[in-house]
Amino acid sequence: MIKEGDMAYGVEIEADDIRGVKTDFLRELIKNTSWSERGRISGLTDLEHKLVCGVQPRWASHMSYGNLLASYPVEYKAMVEELVRCDWLSTKRKDDIQAEYRARMEREKKEAGESARRERAGRARSGREMSGRAVAKSGKWADHALGGEAMEIRAQCRRNRGARSLARTA
Repeated sequence: MIKEGDMAYGVEIEADDIRGVKTDFLRELIKNTSWSERGRISGLTDLEHKLVCGVQPRWASHMSYGNLLASYPVEYKAMVEELVRCDWLSTKRKDDIQAEYRARMEREKKEAGESARRERAGRARSGREMSGRAVAKSGKWADHALGGEAMEIRAQCRRNRGARSLARTA
């Protein structure tokens, strides 16, 4: 019987959920997980069920599955490895699980590579912007940005300064 304070974060686990566990990995994890972490147990039993039976073709089911995969990536890998080796699951379902796992790993690898590339590009862009500000403060970059007229005026000012300093020394 579940008492009022018994539920952790609104998670309720049915005895059938625990009895219906298929993988030894999850059975062992349940034995070693405290009852106060039943939210984790519930999530992992849901993940295993979706792996074994497949995800229902509904938007909410796919969202739930994606959240479970994001929450339990290590456990997902362990379950996939065990399910692919088991003898009670159909060959077609094993192949589907394995194909989905490979596709997910390739997608994550590609996303990680793109993220690293964007980060490097951002750092390079930031470095160029910083060096552009430093040059702009010295005046050189600002002259080039304004065009030839500004450069000519600046050169004239330098010549005038040079002429004045020569007049003072003479």
